[in-house]
Amino acid sequence: MKNKVVLGLAASLTAMSSAFADLSTSQVSGGLLAGWDFADVANVSADVNTYASERNGVGVSGTLYTDGSNGSSALTQVSAGSSYQTRFVSYGRATSATSFRGQNGFDQAGTRAIGGPATGQQAVQFTNSSSIFDIVFGLSSAANDVLVEFDWMTSGTLTSDAYGDWLNVSYSADGVSFTKLNPNTNDDIVGPDFYAADSANSWTASSTTGGLLTLASGQSNSAIDLTAAGNVQYIKFSVGAVNSGAELYLDNVSITGTVVPEPSTYAAIFGVVALAIAAYRRRK
Repeated sequence: MKNKVVLGLAASLTAMSSAFADLSTSQVSGGLLAGWDFADVANVSADVNTYASERNGVGVSGTLYTDGSNGSSALTQVSAGSSYQTRFVSYGRATSATSFRGQNGFDQAGTRAIGGPATGQQAVQFTNSSSIFDIVFGLSSAANDVLVEFDWMTSGTLTSDAYGDWLNVSYSADGVSFTKLNPNTNDDIVGPDFYAADSANSWTASSTTGGLLTLASGQSNSAIDLTAAGNVQYIKFSVGAVNSGAELYLDNVSITGTVVPEPSTYAAIFGVVALAIAAYRRRK
């Protein structure tokens, strides 16, 4: 029975991985907190370390960590030469103009896959044949109702995992203690993590049905749903050890939600309320 289930899942992913289905504004309950479409990368030969988000919400921004801080792995940067493990590249996927990401300024230049003609699209590439590695998307402030949407492309078969599983997700309020998101209802089928298919050199949206197969109710549109977590400031992608000669590309990463007010904000609110009450009593 297990083999039949796995084969069915694999067939579903293969059939659907090329269909794009960006989340619409109505499918996103919170506002944009931070987003990376890499369109502002001026030099693709620059290091990726601590790259700042280009699309930001009001009073909040984000940082992509690949330097060993906040739970990330210290990946070798392109400035080290041919041994790099991450770099920017001139590939990328266009967001839909009518989607939530498109409405929030994400790059809509024509999609460019591996070997395709240049269109001005850019993304970030990862490769590491030795072990699992972690990349972290951090917010400048903690947030609730967090939802993560992103696009990915793989060259070749990304990992040797029998189920094609290359992604685990965890989250943290402090960048030190992470909680693993375990969306699967049956760990025996694909393990306690996301089942993310290789994309055969074409771009896949995480919101595509079959893009991320989570086997859990409540994981809306297969985007990464952290709305039940609360107080999320760091989101970790743990990527399976990449096969030699294969790469993972990420583009159009968006984090949405509602910023958690700082304690000082509450104090200011209480102070204003107290002054209003005092003024009211004096008038009486």
